[in-house]
Amino acid sequence: MADVDGSEGFAVRALGRLVLIVLGVAFVAGMWDARHPDKGPLEGLGAPTHDDPVVLAHDTSAPPRLAAVRRSHHQTFDRVTFEFRDGLPRTTVRYVRELPRGASGRPQELAGDADLAVSFVASAHDRAGRPSFSGPSRARPLWPALREYALVSEAGGRVVFGIGVDRRLSFRVIELGGPARVVVDVAN
Repeated sequence: MADVDGSEGFAVRALGRLVLIVLGVAFVAGMWDARHPDKGPLEGLGAPTHDDPVVLAHDTSAPPRLAAVRRSHHQTFDRVTFEFRDGLPRTTVRYVRELPRGASGRPQELAGDADLAVSFVASAHDRAGRPSFSGPSRARPLWPALREYALVSEAGGRVVFGIGVDRRLSFRVIELGGPARVVVDVAN
């Protein structure tokens, strides 16, 4: 009987050591992930390098609906992300002297010395007239490049956001899927 207990004791100790090794490896892997996170598809892009107008064309049977607007500050650029349901919209991004006039008929004014107009063939409201997107329709982060953004116009199937920037700076426009997003980065 002593021989059986000895082999069982050995097996239990070996199993215990194996569990400790697995837990140790999992801990080290977790520490590695915490210190070296997955940077994702947009990290390491560096600063945007041009200020020419950008037009991205998409043919959709029904205009996509704006689902969310988010902003973020990075070391070399400030970012506004527009998320859509039902695909990517036709998008135009360019510097303008004056943003489209709002319902009041007066030109829209944003913080900063230059304005980017970001125009989508899309909808920003549901059938009941409520905003279809999460996030503010106007924000004033006052970051180095991004001073303010706002929904300035929605008419005739076109949604226009104005992005007020510190001065005329380089920008880039990136389209992403899963979910459908249009990303506007402005160099700072």
